[in-house]
Amino acid sequence: MNEERQVVTANETMEMLGVSRATVSNLIRQGDLEAYKLTPALNSPYRIYLDSIQALLKRRQQTTNK
Repeated sequence: MNEERQVVTANETMEMLGVSRATVSNLIRQGDLEAYKLTPALNSPYRIYLDSIQALLKRRQQTTNK
């Protein structure tokens, strides 16, 4: 069975992580968040994979618990 990965908008990601839009963009560019653009246009909005946000939150939690 092939399940589709859930995606959220950049605004939803900002709320989940408590960061700015610029930080979300930086996290995507750095490879900390997995995302895709809706179109090839430069100003096209991102869709971020929910599981990559959850993984980032888990990594952050592990870092603060050390």
